[in-house]
Amino acid sequence: MWALVEATRGKVGTGEKGWYGWGWYVLPESTSHVCGRHQRETIFHTGGAIGGVSVLLLQPDNRCRSSPSPPRGIVVALLMNQQEVARKISDAAENIATIFYDHLNPEKT
Repeated sequence: MWALVEATRGKVGTGEKGWYGWGWYVLPESTSHVCGRHQRETIFHTGGAIGGVSVLLLQPDNRCRSSPSPPRGIVVALLMNQQEVARKISDAAENIATIFYDHLNPEKT
């Protein structure tokens, strides 16, 4: 569903290492992220209409991909009734995901 659309690699709002995948922005897992911070795989979709914006952000737990158990990871959904925050809503969702990740993985913080 969020497979790479090659023509978008590094050209959309995800920075030079991200891409657009049929309606979803995709940031692959990377150890060479800003300030040496580990970037978890992050997939998100934003939307909006007059008076409101939304984001759905997913950070799958890749350690469980080969097991038959249900998918695991972090999901953040934000809905805001202020259109002025549209440029910041993805940042807010990622900050919330980081809080949950740090709480669930105290040995990695």
